[in-house]
Amino acid sequence: MLEVLGSRIAGPVFGVSLYIWTALITVTLLALALALGYWLDGRLCDRYASPDIMFSLILAGGLYIAFIRILSSASIASG
Repeated sequence: MLEVLGSRIAGPVFGVSLYIWTALITVTLLALALALGYWLDGRLCDRYASPDIMFSLILAGGLYIAFIRILSSASIASG
């Protein structure tokens, strides 16, 4: 529903093209993934009330982001 609403809002200004739909779907999925991650991290931090758990989750997120950056650099270099 949010994607259709986004196309109704962005359509008159930018047109309804493949790029607009790709951007709308990406934003929707990213928001869903972020909300799910926030919820899961909140549940874990509430259940295991320890600073070590919180810092471990932050470290895991940072390593994941660094891994994505390394993979994207490798794909650009080989492409």
